Amino acid sequence: MGAIPVIMLVEDSEEDRDLFWMAFRSSRIQASLVAVHSVADLYERLDSIGSAGQHSRPALIVLDLSMPGLDAGAMCATCAIISCHCAYRS
Repeated sequence: MGAIPVIMLVEDSEEDRDLFWMAFRSSRIQASLVAVHSVADLYERLDSIGSAGQHSRPALIVLDLSMPGLDAGAMCATCAIISCHCAYRS
């Protein structure tokens, strides 16, 4: 059986993270949930995808588009580039 997929939640609001966590847990989806609380942490995590001993590419990113300091268009483009790069290396 393959690795358990990772869902990355990018959300600065603790209340919204808690609400998502409750919905995720009740859904019984077989995945691990990783919460990222800031734009800086998001970019740091994305930079480490695929590095030896670092984070694997998430199967799904749930992104708060109104997060302070986040350029939603640039973030979507970054995710698309990372996705293509990871698919190429596989």
